[in-house]
Amino acid sequence: IGDNLQTDIRGALNQNITCALIAGGILGEKLGISHGQLPDTVQLEALCQQYETVPDAVLPAFIW
Repeated sequence: IGDNLQTDIRGALNQNITCALIAGGILGEKLGISHGQLPDTVQLEALCQQYETVPDAVLPAFIW
């Protein structure tokens, strides 16, 4: 579980670990969302293409 495609998600995928992106984390602004919101699918796909990585799942927030 992580909020960074470049490090958290790519790292998990490189280790063959199932991963979930927390969309409302540090990428929230790039995705145009606030904490707890899910991004528009088109925006998320574009960002994943930019970082050349795709998470197994996307969650709006992570509350400890």
